[in-house]
Amino acid sequence: MVTHSRFPARYVARLLVLWLLTSTIVVAQRPAPQNPQGGTPLASSTITIKILSPDGTPFLGIAAVSLINFGGSPAGFGTLRSGEVQFPNVAIGQYTAEVVAPGYKKLSETVELSVPGQNQYAFLTLVPDSSETASTPSSSAPLLAPNAQKDLNKALEAIRQEKPEEARKYLEKLSHSAPGNPDVNYLWGVYWSTKNNWTQAKSYWEKAVQIYPRHAFSLSALAQTAIHDGDLPSAISYLSKAAEAEPSSWRYEEQLASAYVRQKEYEKAQTHAEHAIELGKDRAAGAQILLALALEHRGERLRAIKVLQAFLVAQPKDSHVPAASQLIDSLQKAESSASASPSIEAPAPPARGASMAADLAPPPKWMPPGRGREHACGRTRRRLPASASSGRGGKASARFYRFREQDHRHGKTRQ
Repeated sequence: MVTHSRFPARYVARLLVLWLLTSTIVVAQRPAPQNPQGGTPLASSTITIKILSPDGTPFLGIAAVSLINFGGSPAGFGTLRSGEVQFPNVAIGQYTAEVVAPGYKKLSETVELSVPGQNQYAFLTLVPDSSETASTPSSSAPLLAPNAQKDLNKALEAIRQEKPEEARKYLEKLSHSAPGNPDVNYLWGVYWSTKNNWTQAKSYWEKAVQIYPRHAFSLSALAQTAIHDGDLPSAISYLSKAAEAEPSSWRYEEQLASAYVRQKEYEKAQTHAEHAIELGKDRAAGAQILLALALEHRGERLRAIKVLQAFLVAQPKDSHVPAASQLIDSLQKAESSASASPSIEAPAPPARGASMAADLAPPPKWMPPGRGREHACGRTRRRLPASASSGRGGKASARFYRFREQDHRHGKTRQ
Protein backbone atom coordinates (compact mmCIF):
# COMPACT_ATOMS: atom_id res chain seq x y z
CA MET A 1 0.00 0.00 0.00
CA VAL A 2 1.45 3.35 -1.03
CA THR A 3 1.29 6.22 1.44
CA HIS A 4 2.46 9.78 1.00
CA SER A 5 3.27 12.83 3.10
CA ARG A 6 4.73 16.28 2.57
CA PHE A 7 8.32 17.40 3.13
CA PRO A 8 9.54 21.03 2.88
CA ALA A 9 11.38 21.64 -0.38
CA ARG A 10 14.55 22.98 1.29
CA TYR A 11 14.76 19.91 3.55
CA VAL A 12 14.27 17.61 0.57
CA ALA A 13 17.07 19.31 -1.37
CA ARG A 14 19.55 19.02 1.51
CA LEU A 15 18.54 15.41 2.14
CA LEU A 16 19.04 14.54 -1.52
CA VAL A 17 22.58 16.00 -1.52
CA LEU A 18 23.47 13.92 1.56
CA TRP A 19 22.05 10.74 0.01
CA LEU A 20 23.76 11.40 -3.32
CA LEU A 21 27.08 11.46 -1.50
CA THR A 22 26.48 8.40 0.68
CA SER A 23 24.12 6.06 -1.16
CA THR A 24 26.65 4.43 -3.49
CA ILE A 25 28.99 3.62 -0.62
CA VAL A 26 26.24 2.20 1.60
CA VAL A 27 24.82 -0.05 -1.08
CA ALA A 28 28.16 -1.21 -2.37
CA GLN A 29 29.43 -2.21 1.06
CA ARG A 30 26.42 -4.35 2.00
CA PRO A 31 27.72 -7.92 2.43
CA ALA A 32 25.94 -10.91 1.01
CA PRO A 33 23.41 -12.42 3.48
CA GLN A 34 24.91 -15.18 5.59
CA ASN A 35 23.42 -18.58 6.22
CA PRO A 36 22.48 -18.71 9.95
CA GLN A 37 23.53 -22.38 9.99
CA GLY A 38 27.01 -21.53 8.65
CA GLY A 39 28.62 -22.77 5.43
CA THR A 40 27.70 -21.37 2.03
CA PRO A 41 26.12 -17.88 2.10
CA LEU A 42 22.44 -17.67 1.15
CA ALA A 43 21.56 -16.82 -2.45
CA SER A 44 21.56 -13.08 -2.99
CA SER A 45 18.16 -11.37 -3.07
CA THR A 46 17.47 -8.05 -4.75
CA ILE A 47 14.81 -5.38 -4.31
CA THR A 48 14.23 -3.09 -7.29
CA ILE A 49 12.22 0.09 -6.79
CA LYS A 50 10.78 1.61 -9.96
CA ILE A 51 9.62 5.23 -9.73
CA LEU A 52 6.98 6.44 -12.16
CA SER A 53 5.87 9.92 -13.13
CA PRO A 54 2.19 10.80 -12.66
CA ASP A 55 1.61 9.93 -16.34
CA GLY A 56 2.92 6.38 -15.81
CA THR A 57 6.29 6.83 -17.56
CA PRO A 58 9.64 6.20 -15.79
CA PHE A 59 10.61 9.18 -13.62
CA LEU A 60 13.89 10.67 -14.86
CA GLY A 61 14.17 13.48 -12.32
CA ILE A 62 16.02 13.62 -9.00
CA ALA A 63 14.75 11.42 -6.19
CA ALA A 64 16.22 9.59 -3.22
CA VAL A 65 15.07 6.15 -2.12
CA SER A 66 15.67 4.62 1.30
CA LEU A 67 15.08 1.03 2.35
CA ILE A 68 14.05 0.49 5.97
CA ASN A 69 13.86 -2.93 7.61
CA PHE A 70 11.01 -4.22 9.77
CA GLY A 71 12.67 -2.96 12.94
CA GLY A 72 12.83 0.59 11.59
CA SER A 73 16.58 0.65 10.90
CA PRO A 74 18.00 1.84 7.54
CA ALA A 75 18.88 -1.05 5.24
CA GLY A 76 20.24 1.07 2.40
CA PHE A 77 19.98 4.26 0.38
CA GLY A 78 19.96 4.78 -3.35
CA THR A 79 19.45 7.33 -6.11
CA LEU A 80 17.59 6.90 -9.35
CA ARG A 81 19.18 5.53 -12.51
CA SER A 82 16.81 5.43 -15.48
CA GLY A 83 13.83 5.56 -13.15
CA GLU A 84 14.83 2.76 -10.79
CA VAL A 85 16.99 1.86 -7.78
CA GLN A 86 18.36 -1.59 -6.98
CA PHE A 87 19.19 -2.89 -3.53
CA PRO A 88 21.26 -6.11 -3.95
CA ASN A 89 22.27 -8.60 -1.27
CA VAL A 90 19.16 -8.02 0.83
CA ALA A 91 18.29 -10.51 3.58
CA ILE A 92 14.88 -12.20 3.77
CA GLY A 93 12.30 -10.07 5.58
CA GLN A 94 9.86 -7.20 5.28
CA TYR A 95 11.03 -3.74 4.27
CA THR A 96 9.60 -0.29 3.61
CA ALA A 97 10.79 1.69 0.60
CA GLU A 98 10.55 5.46 0.98
CA VAL A 99 10.86 7.89 -1.91
CA VAL A 100 11.56 11.62 -1.61
CA ALA A 101 11.53 13.86 -4.70
CA PRO A 102 11.31 17.68 -4.89
CA GLY A 103 7.80 18.85 -5.80
CA TYR A 104 6.17 15.51 -4.95
CA LYS A 105 4.72 13.95 -1.84
CA LYS A 106 6.83 11.48 0.08
CA LEU A 107 5.86 7.91 -0.82
CA SER A 108 6.30 4.64 1.03
CA GLU A 109 5.60 1.06 0.00
CA THR A 110 5.97 -2.26 1.83
CA VAL A 111 8.17 -4.85 0.11
CA GLU A 112 8.68 -8.40 1.34
CA LEU A 113 11.34 -10.99 0.50
CA SER A 114 10.36 -14.53 1.45
CA VAL A 115 12.70 -16.75 -0.62
CA PRO A 116 16.51 -16.63 -0.93
CA GLY A 117 17.58 -15.47 -4.37
CA GLN A 118 14.27 -13.66 -4.95
CA ASN A 119 14.17 -10.55 -7.15
CA GLN A 120 11.31 -8.40 -5.87
CA TYR A 121 9.95 -5.36 -7.74
CA ALA A 122 7.95 -2.45 -6.35
CA PHE A 123 6.36 0.31 -8.43
CA LEU A 124 5.62 3.74 -6.95
CA THR A 125 3.85 6.51 -8.84
CA LEU A 126 4.75 10.04 -7.77
CA VAL A 127 1.97 12.37 -6.63
CA PRO A 128 2.51 16.13 -7.13
CA ASP A 129 2.54 18.16 -3.91
CA SER A 130 0.16 21.06 -4.43
CA SER A 131 1.75 22.95 -1.55
CA GLU A 132 5.14 22.87 -3.29
CA THR A 133 4.17 23.59 -6.87
CA ALA A 134 1.46 25.40 -8.74
CA SER A 135 1.31 22.72 -11.37
CA THR A 136 -1.61 20.28 -11.38
CA PRO A 137 -1.84 16.68 -12.59
CA SER A 138 -2.71 16.15 -16.22
CA SER A 139 -6.44 16.11 -16.95
CA SER A 140 -5.92 13.46 -19.62
CA ALA A 141 -5.42 9.76 -19.12
CA PRO A 142 -1.87 8.50 -19.87
CA LEU A 143 -1.46 7.05 -23.35
CA LEU A 144 0.22 3.75 -24.14
CA ALA A 145 3.02 3.26 -26.63
CA PRO A 146 1.92 1.47 -29.84
CA ASN A 147 3.45 -1.89 -28.88
CA ALA A 148 1.97 -1.72 -25.39
CA GLN A 149 -1.40 -0.85 -26.90
CA LYS A 150 -1.21 -4.00 -29.03
CA ASP A 151 -0.47 -6.09 -25.94
CA LEU A 152 -3.43 -4.50 -24.17
CA ASN A 153 -5.69 -5.34 -27.12
CA LYS A 154 -4.47 -8.95 -27.03
CA ALA A 155 -5.06 -9.18 -23.28
CA LEU A 156 -8.58 -7.89 -23.71
CA GLU A 157 -9.29 -10.29 -26.55
CA ALA A 158 -8.07 -13.20 -24.43
CA ILE A 159 -10.35 -12.16 -21.57
CA ARG A 160 -13.33 -11.93 -23.91
CA GLN A 161 -12.51 -15.41 -25.23
CA GLU A 162 -12.34 -16.75 -21.65
CA LYS A 163 -8.61 -17.41 -21.84
CA PRO A 164 -7.44 -15.73 -18.62
CA GLU A 165 -4.00 -17.31 -18.53
CA GLU A 166 -3.25 -16.04 -22.02
CA ALA A 167 -4.45 -12.61 -20.94
CA ARG A 168 -2.18 -12.76 -17.90
CA LYS A 169 0.83 -13.32 -20.16
CA TYR A 170 0.23 -9.98 -21.89
CA LEU A 171 -0.70 -8.20 -18.67
CA GLU A 172 2.54 -9.27 -17.00
CA LYS A 173 4.43 -7.89 -19.97
CA LEU A 174 2.50 -4.63 -19.64
CA SER A 175 3.28 -4.49 -15.92
CA HIS A 176 6.93 -4.00 -16.87
CA SER A 177 6.43 -1.61 -19.79
CA ALA A 178 3.53 0.47 -18.42
CA PRO A 179 2.84 -0.38 -14.75
CA GLY A 180 1.46 3.08 -14.05
CA ASN A 181 -1.13 3.09 -16.83
CA PRO A 182 -4.72 3.08 -15.51
CA ASP A 183 -6.01 0.98 -18.42
CA VAL A 184 -3.49 -1.75 -17.62
CA ASN A 185 -4.55 -1.76 -13.97
CA TYR A 186 -8.21 -1.82 -14.97
CA LEU A 187 -7.69 -4.95 -17.09
CA TRP A 188 -5.71 -6.56 -14.27
CA GLY A 189 -8.82 -6.02 -12.16
CA VAL A 190 -11.00 -7.61 -14.83
CA TYR A 191 -8.58 -10.55 -14.98
CA TRP A 192 -8.83 -11.14 -11.23
CA SER A 193 -12.61 -10.83 -11.39
CA THR A 194 -12.64 -13.78 -13.80
CA LYS A 195 -10.79 -15.69 -11.07
CA ASN A 196 -13.46 -14.61 -8.57
CA ASN A 197 -10.75 -12.86 -6.56
CA TRP A 198 -12.66 -9.66 -5.91
CA THR A 199 -10.27 -8.36 -3.26
CA GLN A 200 -7.41 -8.38 -5.75
CA ALA A 201 -9.63 -7.00 -8.51
CA LYS A 202 -10.75 -4.13 -6.31
CA SER A 203 -7.15 -3.25 -5.41
CA TYR A 204 -6.25 -2.83 -9.09
CA TRP A 205 -9.31 -0.70 -9.81
CA GLU A 206 -8.48 1.48 -6.82
CA LYS A 207 -4.92 1.85 -8.12
CA ALA A 208 -6.24 2.85 -11.56
CA VAL A 209 -8.38 5.56 -9.95
CA GLN A 210 -5.43 6.68 -7.84
CA ILE A 211 -3.37 7.12 -11.00
CA TYR A 212 -6.19 8.75 -12.96
CA PRO A 213 -9.18 9.82 -10.81
CA ARG A 214 -11.46 10.14 -13.87
CA HIS A 215 -10.98 6.58 -15.07
CA ALA A 216 -14.65 5.87 -15.62
CA PHE A 217 -14.44 2.10 -16.16
CA SER A 218 -12.62 1.55 -12.87
CA LEU A 219 -15.08 3.83 -11.07
CA SER A 220 -17.98 1.83 -12.52
CA ALA A 221 -16.33 -1.47 -11.53
CA LEU A 222 -15.80 -0.21 -7.98
CA ALA A 223 -19.45 0.83 -7.89
CA GLN A 224 -20.55 -2.67 -8.86
CA THR A 225 -18.46 -4.23 -6.10
CA ALA A 226 -19.88 -1.72 -3.60
CA ILE A 227 -23.44 -2.62 -4.62
CA HIS A 228 -22.73 -6.32 -4.08
CA ASP A 229 -21.22 -5.46 -0.70
CA GLY A 230 -24.41 -3.55 0.23
CA ASP A 231 -22.60 -0.20 0.34
CA LEU A 232 -25.00 1.94 -1.68
CA PRO A 233 -23.57 5.36 -0.63
CA SER A 234 -20.12 4.35 -1.94
CA ALA A 235 -21.64 2.94 -5.13
CA ILE A 236 -23.51 6.20 -5.75
CA SER A 237 -20.33 8.19 -5.13
CA TYR A 238 -18.34 6.10 -7.62
CA LEU A 239 -21.09 6.26 -10.25
CA SER A 240 -21.48 10.02 -9.82
CA LYS A 241 -17.77 10.44 -10.53
CA ALA A 242 -18.01 8.10 -13.54
CA ALA A 243 -20.96 10.05 -14.92
CA GLU A 244 -19.05 13.30 -14.42
CA ALA A 245 -16.04 11.85 -16.24
CA GLU A 246 -18.25 10.54 -19.07
CA PRO A 247 -21.17 12.97 -19.33
CA SER A 248 -22.43 11.33 -22.54
CA SER A 249 -22.74 7.88 -20.95
CA TRP A 250 -26.34 6.74 -20.66
CA ARG A 251 -25.33 3.57 -18.84
CA TYR A 252 -23.78 5.41 -15.88
CA GLU A 253 -26.98 7.43 -15.59
CA GLU A 254 -29.01 4.21 -15.69
CA GLN A 255 -26.81 2.64 -13.02
CA LEU A 256 -27.21 5.76 -10.87
CA ALA A 257 -30.98 5.54 -11.25
CA SER A 258 -30.90 1.89 -10.13
CA ALA A 259 -28.73 2.73 -7.11
CA TYR A 260 -31.04 5.56 -6.08
CA VAL A 261 -34.11 3.30 -6.38
CA ARG A 262 -32.43 0.83 -4.02
CA GLN A 263 -31.54 3.73 -1.75
CA LYS A 264 -35.23 4.78 -1.87
CA GLU A 265 -34.31 8.26 -3.15
CA TYR A 266 -36.94 8.23 -5.87
CA GLU A 267 -36.72 11.85 -6.99
CA LYS A 268 -33.03 11.45 -7.82
CA ALA A 269 -33.77 8.06 -9.38
CA GLN A 270 -36.33 9.69 -11.69
CA THR A 271 -33.88 12.44 -12.70
CA HIS A 272 -31.13 10.02 -13.65
CA ALA A 273 -33.49 7.57 -15.38
CA GLU A 274 -34.87 10.38 -17.55
CA HIS A 275 -31.34 11.55 -18.35
CA ALA A 276 -30.32 7.99 -19.30
CA ILE A 277 -33.28 7.73 -21.68
CA GLU A 278 -32.43 11.12 -23.18
CA LEU A 279 -28.86 10.01 -23.82
CA GLY A 280 -29.37 6.38 -24.77
CA LYS A 281 -32.77 6.47 -26.51
CA ASP A 282 -33.88 2.89 -27.22
CA ARG A 283 -30.65 1.46 -25.80
CA ALA A 284 -31.58 2.62 -22.29
CA ALA A 285 -34.45 0.14 -21.97
CA GLY A 286 -33.62 -0.65 -18.36
CA ALA A 287 -33.97 3.05 -17.52
CA GLN A 288 -37.60 2.92 -18.68
CA ILE A 289 -38.40 0.35 -15.99
CA LEU A 290 -36.44 2.30 -13.37
CA LEU A 291 -38.32 5.46 -14.34
CA ALA A 292 -41.64 3.65 -13.88
CA LEU A 293 -40.53 2.38 -10.46
CA ALA A 294 -39.51 5.87 -9.38
CA LEU A 295 -42.80 7.38 -10.62
CA GLU A 296 -44.85 4.71 -8.82
CA HIS A 297 -43.11 5.38 -5.53
CA ARG A 298 -43.65 9.12 -6.02
CA GLY A 299 -47.39 8.64 -6.43
CA GLU A 300 -47.55 8.94 -10.24
CA ARG A 301 -48.87 5.47 -11.02
CA LEU A 302 -50.79 6.38 -14.20
CA ARG A 303 -47.73 8.06 -15.68
CA ALA A 304 -45.63 5.02 -14.76
CA ILE A 305 -48.08 2.78 -16.64
CA LYS A 306 -47.98 5.07 -19.70
CA VAL A 307 -44.16 5.02 -19.71
CA LEU A 308 -44.14 1.21 -19.74
CA GLN A 309 -46.88 0.93 -22.37
CA ALA A 310 -45.03 3.31 -24.69
CA PHE A 311 -41.89 1.24 -24.19
CA LEU A 312 -43.68 -2.01 -25.13
CA VAL A 313 -45.06 -0.42 -28.31
CA ALA A 314 -41.70 1.05 -29.33
CA GLN A 315 -39.55 -1.99 -28.50
CA PRO A 316 -41.70 -5.16 -28.52
CA LYS A 317 -38.69 -7.48 -28.93
CA ASP A 318 -36.43 -5.97 -26.27
CA SER A 319 -35.12 -8.29 -23.55
CA HIS A 320 -36.71 -6.05 -20.89
CA VAL A 321 -40.23 -6.65 -22.22
CA PRO A 322 -41.13 -9.47 -19.75
CA ALA A 323 -40.15 -7.35 -16.76
CA ALA A 324 -42.03 -4.35 -18.15
CA SER A 325 -45.17 -6.42 -18.80
CA GLN A 326 -45.09 -7.89 -15.30
CA LEU A 327 -44.69 -4.44 -13.79
CA ILE A 328 -47.65 -3.09 -15.82
CA ASP A 329 -49.86 -5.92 -14.57
CA SER A 330 -48.93 -5.18 -10.96
CA LEU A 331 -49.58 -1.45 -11.37
CA GLN A 332 -52.87 -1.92 -13.19
CA LYS A 333 -54.19 -4.34 -10.55
CA ALA A 334 -53.21 -1.88 -7.83
CA GLU A 335 -54.90 0.97 -9.74
CA SER A 336 -58.14 -0.93 -10.39
CA SER A 337 -58.47 -1.87 -6.72
CA ALA A 338 -57.38 1.60 -5.56
CA SER A 339 -54.93 -0.11 -3.26
CA ALA A 340 -51.74 1.24 -1.83
CA SER A 341 -48.48 1.01 -3.74
CA PRO A 342 -47.65 -2.64 -4.46
CA SER A 343 -44.45 -4.12 -3.12
CA ILE A 344 -42.23 -3.40 -6.12
CA GLU A 345 -38.48 -3.02 -5.80
CA ALA A 346 -35.55 -2.51 -8.13
CA PRO A 347 -34.27 -5.66 -9.84
CA ALA A 348 -31.58 -7.41 -7.83
CA PRO A 349 -28.01 -7.01 -9.12
CA PRO A 350 -26.59 -10.00 -11.00
CA ALA A 351 -24.84 -12.61 -8.91
CA ARG A 352 -21.19 -11.86 -8.37
CA GLY A 353 -19.24 -14.29 -10.49
CA ALA A 354 -18.56 -15.07 -14.12
CA SER A 355 -21.55 -13.03 -15.41
CA MET A 356 -20.47 -9.91 -13.55
CA ALA A 357 -16.86 -10.40 -14.64
CA ALA A 358 -17.99 -10.62 -18.27
CA ASP A 359 -19.87 -7.33 -17.93
CA LEU A 360 -16.68 -5.58 -16.83
CA ALA A 361 -14.72 -6.46 -19.98
CA PRO A 362 -15.18 -4.28 -23.08
CA PRO A 363 -16.53 -5.85 -26.29
CA PRO A 364 -14.08 -7.72 -28.52
CA LYS A 365 -13.84 -5.09 -31.26
CA TRP A 366 -12.16 -1.94 -30.05
CA MET A 367 -9.73 0.57 -31.52
CA PRO A 368 -6.44 2.00 -30.20
CA PRO A 369 -6.19 5.78 -29.72
CA GLY A 370 -6.76 7.72 -32.92
CA ARG A 371 -8.68 4.94 -34.67
CA GLY A 372 -12.16 3.58 -34.84
CA ARG A 373 -13.78 7.03 -34.90
CA GLU A 374 -16.27 7.27 -37.69
CA HIS A 375 -18.58 10.15 -38.42
CA ALA A 376 -22.30 9.84 -38.83
CA CYS A 377 -24.65 12.75 -39.49
CA GLY A 378 -21.68 15.09 -39.03
CA ARG A 379 -20.98 13.91 -35.46
CA THR A 380 -18.50 11.50 -33.96
CA ARG A 381 -20.13 8.37 -32.61
CA ARG A 382 -18.45 5.99 -30.22
CA ARG A 383 -19.52 3.04 -28.08
CA LEU A 384 -18.20 2.07 -24.65
CA PRO A 385 -18.26 -1.39 -23.05
CA ALA A 386 -21.13 -3.06 -21.29
CA SER A 387 -20.07 -1.69 -17.92
CA ALA A 388 -19.74 1.87 -19.19
CA SER A 389 -21.26 2.48 -22.60
CA SER A 390 -21.43 6.08 -23.68
CA GLY A 391 -24.02 7.85 -25.70
CA ARG A 392 -23.32 9.79 -28.87
CA GLY A 393 -20.67 12.43 -29.00
CA GLY A 394 -18.69 13.72 -26.03
CA LYS A 395 -15.05 13.28 -25.16
CA ALA A 396 -14.24 9.98 -23.47
CA SER A 397 -11.78 10.17 -20.60
CA ALA A 398 -10.46 6.66 -21.23
CA ARG A 399 -9.38 6.92 -24.84
CA PHE A 400 -8.19 3.34 -25.17
CA TYR A 401 -11.77 2.08 -25.26
CA ARG A 402 -12.57 3.23 -28.78
CA PHE A 403 -14.05 0.33 -30.58
CA ARG A 404 -16.80 -1.05 -32.74
CA GLU A 405 -19.65 -2.88 -31.10
CA GLN A 406 -21.83 -5.51 -32.72
CA ASP A 407 -25.50 -4.53 -32.66
CA HIS A 408 -27.00 -7.98 -32.01
CA ARG A 409 -30.54 -6.75 -32.10
CA HIS A 410 -30.36 -5.45 -35.67
CA GLY A 411 -27.74 -7.91 -36.87
CA LYS A 412 -25.33 -5.29 -38.14
CA THR A 413 -22.19 -3.52 -37.00
CA ARG A 414 -22.42 0.03 -35.75
CA GLN A 415 -19.43 2.31 -35.62
